[in-house]
Amino acid sequence: MMNVRIFYRKRYRLVGFMLMLFLVKGCSSDFLGVKPDKSLLIPSALNDYEALINNEFVNVLNTPSLGILGTDNVYLTDDMLKGTGLTKIEKNVYVWEPDLFEDAKYIGDWKNPYESIFYSNVVIEGLDEIERNGENELQWERVWGTALFYRALGHFNLVRNFADVYDENAQKKMGIPMKLTASISDLSGRADLKTVYDRIVSDLLLSLAHVPEVNLRKSLPDRNAVNALLARVYIVMNEFEQAYEYADKVLQKTDVLLDYNTLNLSAAKPIPSPYPDNANPEVVFFSQMASWSFRSIVYVSPELYNLYDGSDLRKQVFFAEQDNGHHSFVGTYNRRVSLFDGITTAELYLIRAECAARRRDYDQARRDLALLWKHRYHENAAPDPNRIEDESILAEVLKERRKELAFRNLRWSDLKRLNKDPRTETYLSRQVEGKEIELVPNSPRYIFPIPKAMELDYNDMEQNER
Repeated sequence: MMNVRIFYRKRYRLVGFMLMLFLVKGCSSDFLGVKPDKSLLIPSALNDYEALINNEFVNVLNTPSLGILGTDNVYLTDDMLKGTGLTKIEKNVYVWEPDLFEDAKYIGDWKNPYESIFYSNVVIEGLDEIERNGENELQWERVWGTALFYRALGHFNLVRNFADVYDENAQKKMGIPMKLTASISDLSGRADLKTVYDRIVSDLLLSLAHVPEVNLRKSLPDRNAVNALLARVYIVMNEFEQAYEYADKVLQKTDVLLDYNTLNLSAAKPIPSPYPDNANPEVVFFSQMASWSFRSIVYVSPELYNLYDGSDLRKQVFFAEQDNGHHSFVGTYNRRVSLFDGITTAELYLIRAECAARRRDYDQARRDLALLWKHRYHENAAPDPNRIEDESILAEVLKERRKELAFRNLRWSDLKRLNKDPRTETYLSRQVEGKEIELVPNSPRYIFPIPKAMELDYNDMEQNER
């Protein structure tokens, strides 16, 4: 508890500084012509930089979430689409409109990651001015490694939505603007997709050597968190050998799964909280999505709900039936209004299982499925993966991935990458006022447009085709 108090005391010391930074980077060029007193804006002590990079609100409490609305995991009625409960942007995402954001002045899914990247760059550049010595070396390295991690996380959260799938043609595809300096006048164009992913991976590998072995706050990175994020990045890239390697590294150190048989299923929120008291042993890294209106409105698609049979405890833990017969998702690993999108050991088991199935190590994939199912089904009621034929193992793992990671904001990027293989592609459809709307595999509408009012009006770059 004392460490938590110290953490917040340090953070609040810099509230004024962070507000000033936000104003500086968000104001007009006229404002930038006035030279403020630099001593009022720039931290100079290592403790200041650590407090700045440990700002949870910027780095882990407002991650992107709109991708959920484009997936086959959600359902909206015609009345919802005509009503006022959802924003126009949310409705646009649900029906895959070409112009998602129109002239909106604020798109959190674009702005929030870049804000985290900005603070990371402020810290990285600031540390260059602080001599590393025997007294401060451990702290200096911890702060530097943490900044690299959050910069990589910010770029990764952006590239999943605002760029195409990584493949052998990544060098020829447009990525996103990469921000590698804290300069507010750095109007970077779009790097190619390979360059973006190369930077994400290199930042994480550098971070790995400098973050602590273990961090008691799951919202701050340690080596397990960095390895876990590398596994998530590599699976999105369809780099299966690397994804297996990094998932396995974490599971060799922490392999605990939450046994749903031990939960109080009659409780409103049966899943123990991972934040801030670390009561959920599955959570390797904690983050939560920004709260759009859809969080408290959207229904679970019947297709997703029907994937869970009566012996699957997740059917009770994840969903609540409404008076109209529809179901809402309540199984967030957060115990808050916002949805959890951190990384768990369960996700890592499924990454390892998918990679094992793809390299025809079917027994390993079966072992990972068996262990997960043991902790998710009623006792003695879990399916037997040994009854699954080799050629069906991958499909079973991918179905399990969809079920286990529902509403973690992973389905959208999964659909994009799996659509590149005809064996795993998915055709999506919506029924809206009696008309069918389709999203075919590899459609350019899987790539979010660059927000015009936030970026294209001020920075000369090419828009995504929609």
